Amino acid sequence: MCISILIPFYNTKFEYFKECLDSIENQTFNKTYETIIINDGSNIDITNKIKEYIKTLKKEFKIYDLDNNYGIVYALNFGLLKCSFNLIARMDSDDIMKLDRLQKQYNYMLSNKECVILGGQCEIIEENTKKIKYVTNHNNIITKHLVKKEELTWFINHPTIMYKKDIILKVGPYNEDLKGHAEDTYLWIQLLKNGYELHNLNDIILTYRDLPDSLSHNFKFDVTKDIIKWINTL
Repeated sequence: MCISILIPFYNTKFEYFKECLDSIENQTFNKTYETIIINDGSNIDITNKIKEYIKTLKKEFKIYDLDNNYGIVYALNFGLLKCSFNLIARMDSDDIMKLDRLQKQYNYMLSNKECVILGGQCEIIEENTKKIKYVTNHNNIITKHLVKKEELTWFINHPTIMYKKDIILKVGPYNEDLKGHAEDTYLWIQLLKNGYELHNLNDIILTYRDLPDSLSHNFKFDVTKDIIKWINTL
């Protein structure tokens, strides 16, 4: 047993998705890993391009087509059940893994058996120029006390996450009633409420492409207000 990589996608630009897939294909990690791709109702042209490109790759990529665009929360929960391994690495279809990401996270989780969820730092780049706009600097250990004391609303990067499937399914999974909200942060709060700590590597393990039409720029609700409300339940 080893790692499943989980990627939902909806009409991602082919050139961005190609960079994402190449970064997975070229990982330094030499143990078994699979990539589970959930196609959340993308158009047929993009879907066919992705499927044709996957055929040229050597690693194991599996793609599951949903019959409609249900949204990222549904796609993630669907994908969780398709993952063969208990260790799952999250990834967005327009981001790029650093080539040693899987190795670093696997080593950390192997050495820290109590760790159920592990993120890392990411560099955020501008879409066209690829200029680095910002590098995250989240704490190594995120506790309930820290989040509540500092009223932290952003403390871990979802596309960098590696977590244990059995714990996520027990505590969660992602709340499908929160479409348009920060459903990932809600899940992290539930983990904290259930006595788990969240861990972050200090290393930059992902390049995050800042797109104007991304979900993080187009929430339907005031997510900061949501998160503070959830923090107050800790």
